[in-house]
Amino acid sequence: MSQSESTEYQSLLTTENVKPRRSCKDIYKPAGTSYPAFLPLIFFVLLSCYLDSTAMNLALPKIQEEFKIDGYISQWMITAYNLAIAATSIPLAKLADSMGQVSAMYLYLSCMAFGYVGIYFVKNFYAMCAIHFVIGSCFAGATAARMALIRQLSPPDKAQSYMMYTASICTGLSVILPFIASFIINVSWRLIFLICGVCALLSILTLIPYRNPPRKPQTKKCSVDLGGMLTIFIAAGALDLSFTFLSEPIYWLAGTLFAVSLLAFILFYFIELHASDPILPLILMRTPISQYSVLSAISAFVSSGFSYILPQYVAAHGNSSSFSGVVLSIQGAVSTLLTFAVPKITKRYLNKTVLVWSYLLSIIAFIVFVFSPEYFWWFIVMYIVCVLTFATPNFAIPPIMCCLVPVKYAASISAVPNTCRKLGTTISLSITSMIIKSCSQLFIKNGQSKINAFDHSMMIVISVYTALIIISLLFLMKTGQAANESHKKGFDPKKIKQLELEDEEIA
Repeated sequence: MSQSESTEYQSLLTTENVKPRRSCKDIYKPAGTSYPAFLPLIFFVLLSCYLDSTAMNLALPKIQEEFKIDGYISQWMITAYNLAIAATSIPLAKLADSMGQVSAMYLYLSCMAFGYVGIYFVKNFYAMCAIHFVIGSCFAGATAARMALIRQLSPPDKAQSYMMYTASICTGLSVILPFIASFIINVSWRLIFLICGVCALLSILTLIPYRNPPRKPQTKKCSVDLGGMLTIFIAAGALDLSFTFLSEPIYWLAGTLFAVSLLAFILFYFIELHASDPILPLILMRTPISQYSVLSAISAFVSSGFSYILPQYVAAHGNSSSFSGVVLSIQGAVSTLLTFAVPKITKRYLNKTVLVWSYLLSIIAFIVFVFSPEYFWWFIVMYIVCVLTFATPNFAIPPIMCCLVPVKYAASISAVPNTCRKLGTTISLSITSMIIKSCSQLFIKNGQSKINAFDHSMMIVISVYTALIIISLLFLMKTGQAANESHKKGFDPKKIKQLELEDEEIA
């Protein structure tokens, strides 16, 4: 941080401590906004997103029944949405930085509203997936713009807390939305799209008080890295399709797509390495952000797989989507209590310490959970326990990543956590559905009943999740401490790993 930036930072801290009276027009100036001012904007944007993702997951058994398709096909309704977010978060975030976050959100949210109204009337499953892909792209841009806007308008010493409070709102919504969505689905799962469209419109209204934060004059026009955007889409999409065809099974096509995915990832890396304006600024992916990116992707893999297997398990055991909704609401209520506690805990203890304990408890819970699928109520109880122990990484890691870089790079890094999470989500759904279908068929051939075969395949899925959490813990051990944690217990200046950049490094 330069001397001028340091002076500005101290000035902002002094202003925050004194709490002078501010006029209405000063509220939305950079580093001058309190968290309650963000609440209407945050609430309706998140409501649209979480209602969509929660309801579509609960509706998958209904979708499979209506379109006469298997689970490994129906999951593409969710995968298309998440794949779009993974592929477009960063380029649309860069576009938002060029346009201004507020102007970009007007554009993205308007497209979302039109998309939701249109998808309601479509009767073809694959056409619905295509429209859902477009909606996911718009939501990706809106989310990245929202995160950058909050970071730029927040007092410097409160930015991470504000982001964690936002995560708490997410968990709060997770309490009520599954319960509400399950009853809407029993009437018609398509109604979810109309309700999400209304939420998008309300989000647009909440933007009215905001203006684009002032930006430094740009020496060059914003360019979109089409090569990087195309290759990351091909890489992730081909990988998801490879697992889908592995479920058929069409091995030669699955193998070909896997090879295409690998080549596309390699090509993506070299394109980004030499691009003048890359969609993924590799300079920002230095340690420890690269390690937290892996943690974020694995965390999303496990969490998304969990959300997918619950309604599948409940339906296989003869219960309705309403029961799944009730379980998810209980899960959300328990997780909400934890999310309000973690920001207070991280004020006293290092981020790494809190995460390590979360992963250790998760490993223990998941090992017990492996043996629960054959006993319905024991499965439900352990499901809630595992979600509780694994709740911390989901909402703690993204704010940590965003606050590891100077505020002037907030727009550049804001989409990285979202991209990592969505890549993990899309791969999770494809792999989880593939394991369930393939293992169930194998167990049935060996003489097991359909329900026993399904339960044993669930044991394999949970074992995979347990192994991934152990891998996450190993990655976490390589991360260091941040300089802004000097006031916390256990801080050691020798273990600082802080990303510090100069202007010319990101030019």
